[in-house]
Amino acid sequence: MNGDLIHKFYSRIIVVFFLSVSLCTVCVGCGKVQEKSSKEVALDDEDGSDAESDEGSDDVTVAEDQETTDLSDTNEPEKVYEEYGASDDGSKVYICTAPQYVILQRAPGQEEEDEDDQTRLYAGTYLKWYGVEETVDNKRYIQVTVKDTGEEGWIEYLYGVEVKCDPDISGLDIVETDNVLYTYDMMCRDIDALCDRYGDVLHKSIIGSSNTGMNLYEITLGDSDAKHHVMVQASIHGREYMNTQLVMKLLEYYAHFYNYASYNGVKYADLFNNTAFHVVTMANPDGVTISQLGVDALGDPDISDLVYEAYERDKETLVYEENSNGDLTWMDYYKDKSFKREDNPNASRMITYEEYQTIWKANGHGVDLNNNFDAAWDDIDLKWNPSYGSFKGYSAVSEPETKALADMVIRQDYECYLSYHSTGQLIYYDCEGNSETMSDTEKSFAEFMQDRIHHRTSNNKSAYNVNLGGFGDWIQLSLNKPSLTIESGKKPCPLPIGEFAAIWLRHRESWAALAGEFY
Repeated sequence: MNGDLIHKFYSRIIVVFFLSVSLCTVCVGCGKVQEKSSKEVALDDEDGSDAESDEGSDDVTVAEDQETTDLSDTNEPEKVYEEYGASDDGSKVYICTAPQYVILQRAPGQEEEDEDDQTRLYAGTYLKWYGVEETVDNKRYIQVTVKDTGEEGWIEYLYGVEVKCDPDISGLDIVETDNVLYTYDMMCRDIDALCDRYGDVLHKSIIGSSNTGMNLYEITLGDSDAKHHVMVQASIHGREYMNTQLVMKLLEYYAHFYNYASYNGVKYADLFNNTAFHVVTMANPDGVTISQLGVDALGDPDISDLVYEAYERDKETLVYEENSNGDLTWMDYYKDKSFKREDNPNASRMITYEEYQTIWKANGHGVDLNNNFDAAWDDIDLKWNPSYGSFKGYSAVSEPETKALADMVIRQDYECYLSYHSTGQLIYYDCEGNSETMSDTEKSFAEFMQDRIHHRTSNNKSAYNVNLGGFGDWIQLSLNKPSLTIESGKKPCPLPIGEFAAIWLRHRESWAALAGEFY
């Protein structure tokens, strides 16, 4: 990204942000094409609430005239869909994105004790917002009308996002999203299926492999010779594997509607022919497999021994207790020199070996890949042995997965970078060592994405328990390019599949929005 383009892109973001009197104000009215009934998606997660928490193929050239692109002989999408902007009555269409449900409050910030007397809004409920909002106890609330019933009330703005284009997605039948164990093998099968069906707009390549030889795939959405490029990587932490489902479903969605749907009046084809997205769908397949299926599924006795030895070391400092969001999870006290297990009332139960494998973040060498990049790596003071997480490795960029990502970054000039993680419903930006100009660019980028997916933002310079050595840190410090870490989901990882609907709704139009900034 050259200096003029950085200035143009982020100046637009800053202008939009400061002219805004409410969330999601970037809007070009396109008019409604056809009325369609509202939808509710009831989630299966029984524990959720409305609280917040902390083999490669040749490249396929995209046809110049995308209007005549042959998407294959099956599953051509219906050309009837809804597209929204500001309506005649001044409202905007929103959709509920609560992890399970959110209470429609009678007044902002005033949930009554008896929830039975209040309306529950589930992920997928359509709403209308007329611009009325209030801030109570530092939380932003918006007054909404339920589109189906006309009932009015208030919700926290975090739990609704604006809908620009709303096509019928029933034809998206490749990537499975009702099974939490979306494995490496399933992903490989789906990559082949997507590239076969949508070969004019998606193509795959292999950027490297894991310790056990699993491929690291790059899927390009759009024109490989586009003027602009964005890099995306997901599941660099094993237990955060729902992010692979998310980016795979986004690839399917945009490919399916490439020539039919639009954002702010611009067809997806025009957006992604101008700005190609390069997506590493699973950056840590060994770690994902350990978390999902157990280490023995890798078929490598040495890695099995390493994981068990790590368990024997780590189990003494892992305590099952509530986090700041009130959810039970395994908290690690390894940095607390005063910690004594016998003195902690929650430490009576020792984590089992099976449980330990489910919380695995690292790769097959026990290295936390997001602490292994060459960004102040020498200064990282975490664990000193292989572990489920927080071991930076014996040297910077020591791991095949880290090297593959770094090489991919160097081969192509990208405008910006997105890293998908879980959990916390946060957007992390900036890092220690950035120039003032870079910090300002990071802040503007984070606010732009916040207005689209409605996560809170957190500056890494002041965030709790943040270390350098991450992918985004290296991008910012070494390349002086903007990079965000997006933490999706609310529950502890691995996320329950009941959260996927809300996560999907938040992110569905976000790539189109970002591509639109370069159009």
